[in-house]
Amino acid sequence: MSQHKGKVQPKNGQWVDDTLPLSMNEELLATTCLHLACKATDIPRKVRDLVNVGYRYYHLEGPMLQVDENYFKMRSSLVTSELLLVRTLGYNLEVELPFAFCLNTLRGMGSVQFFGQGTTAFRRNGPRNGPSMSMSTPGWQKEVWRRMEYEMDSELSAVARLSWMFLWDSICSPKLSMHHSVPGVALGCLYLALRTSNADLPMTMSEWVDMWGASENISVQAVRDVVTDLLQLYESTAPHLGSTE
Repeated sequence: MSQHKGKVQPKNGQWVDDTLPLSMNEELLATTCLHLACKATDIPRKVRDLVNVGYRYYHLEGPMLQVDENYFKMRSSLVTSELLLVRTLGYNLEVELPFAFCLNTLRGMGSVQFFGQGTTAFRRNGPRNGPSMSMSTPGWQKEVWRRMEYEMDSELSAVARLSWMFLWDSICSPKLSMHHSVPGVALGCLYLALRTSNADLPMTMSEWVDMWGASENISVQAVRDVVTDLLQLYESTAPHLGSTE
């Protein structure tokens, strides 16, 4: 993206410098990403609103943006930058995030005990206020998920919250989000959450990865690399966090 030139905003709230790469201008790039994200998620917003909000966010103490020649230059810059960003992304706006894979793995881990109870026990512990249900009954999987969510123990709940936090942090790291597979990031964050919370894991790391990552051909080394990169991310940001206190 650094090779693409666009109208950007280096000073005074004006996106008018044609010599600065788009990637070096935080204001224009952030507003362009927001504009494109709105379109990709079918939540369209007017270019006028995005220009006003983007400008106001970065210039809280400045005067209100007037609808004048400068405004229309900024509007044109945003449209041009959107085209540059779409080209950089190869016109591929389908983004897969690791949350779904992590959630499905968490569900699987939490429901193992219910699947292991056998048909008789499952039938005996059927839905509340309803008829008993066996594993041959249509929709029995949803009952397993419902029971798992209602009866999740505190340990697994803590793991879920930690893994969600790690997942959000991993998205903020280009190294993690660009160099690792989505399932790999999901399993890496989940495994780190298991170890951080000292959860009981009655198997080795290799066995755990084989159980939950075999469907996506995830190796143990891939999970280790994700955990290592995530820990390095926290180590690199710790000094900056300490300096702001």
